[in-house]
Amino acid sequence: MVRSRSPALFIFSAFACAGAQAAEPPNVEIAVVGEPETIYDWSRDRCDAKETVDAPPRAFRDAHGSVHLLATHDTLRQFVGPSLDHVQYDCRVLRRSELDDAPERYADHQWLAAPYTLDGTTIFGLVHNEYNGHLRPALCPSRQYSRCWANSLTWLVSHDRGQTYQEPPPPSHVVAVLPYRYEGDVGHPIGYFQPSNIIALDGAYYALVRATQYRDQAGGMCVMRTRDLTDPHSWRAWDGSAFVVPFADPYTEAIDDPRKHLCTPLQWNWGNMGGMARDPASGAFVIVMTGAVNGGRPDAVFGVVAAASYDLVHWSRPTLVWADPSGSHRAGDPYASDCDASLLDPTSKSLNFDTLGTRPYVYFIRKNVAHQPYDRRLMRMPVRITLVPPK
Repeated sequence: MVRSRSPALFIFSAFACAGAQAAEPPNVEIAVVGEPETIYDWSRDRCDAKETVDAPPRAFRDAHGSVHLLATHDTLRQFVGPSLDHVQYDCRVLRRSELDDAPERYADHQWLAAPYTLDGTTIFGLVHNEYNGHLRPALCPSRQYSRCWANSLTWLVSHDRGQTYQEPPPPSHVVAVLPYRYEGDVGHPIGYFQPSNIIALDGAYYALVRATQYRDQAGGMCVMRTRDLTDPHSWRAWDGSAFVVPFADPYTEAIDDPRKHLCTPLQWNWGNMGGMARDPASGAFVIVMTGAVNGGRPDAVFGVVAAASYDLVHWSRPTLVWADPSGSHRAGDPYASDCDASLLDPTSKSLNFDTLGTRPYVYFIRKNVAHQPYDRRLMRMPVRITLVPPK
């Protein structure tokens, strides 16, 4: 259970109302203002040996007022409580991965990565689907995990406040897939990975997605949107000027030019997406994730980083929130690698905790690198956020 604490100071610089409409992003600074708290410790709280926390934390409030916190592995469990400050881990399994052997069904190892609700009763979800080809030797002769990993995004829904989740039969659940059929042993993971939480803006719903370089698909951070959360096929990717790129399933559609079905990455390439929230006063979005500051340079620093945007397309240069503890090798602490960061505020008035209130936290997972792969903690760090308008 998470213990409550006194509010952390939360500062925003003054904004003119018109400034929030500009595409040029504000700069963001996030300062740690307290000590981390542990929400889940695998060594103490696990329900079975092969379950753990393994995704950026997401939260929503249901129609009965209960808060659901998810940071799930490929077997779906959740934390539930009366508030985000007071949630308890529930060992009940809400859904198990399909583990389907056929790559064309996009239903292998599945993580509920981005739940979103409009009413607290119906919960829509984007799913991170990993096809593990190394477990199918006929398709992956090398039997090496990373060489044969193909990723896609699919969709599921709950009609009972997140108590159970159902996935439409394949391929009607497909959201975002590469326009190329599966080939094993390509040498590295391919596809669309780990979406951010879903964010509403001007009547549409957006998510950031990581793409890896493969054939004509460039690697980097992509953004996609839909105006209809009930339709998995309605998501469209940014092409550099508009949201007009339809994803295409190479097993069910005739594709004359695969390049018409690929996302165009944005300026920054941050790695796996974390989680974001919007400041109601300025209209700016702030995202946190794990990545590098000064990436590719000798002075690069890896850790939890942050950036800001008004329109989810143009983002500020990433800034460091804290350096990964693996670089410090703190004596006596084997938990030395932080990942899967999200920005959540227990005082948010939103059903999806996608706005900032008075007490923001960076939620994240800390791995025990000496005891891989399941020994992990879900933690949260109190922070203060300062946004500086563009000059």
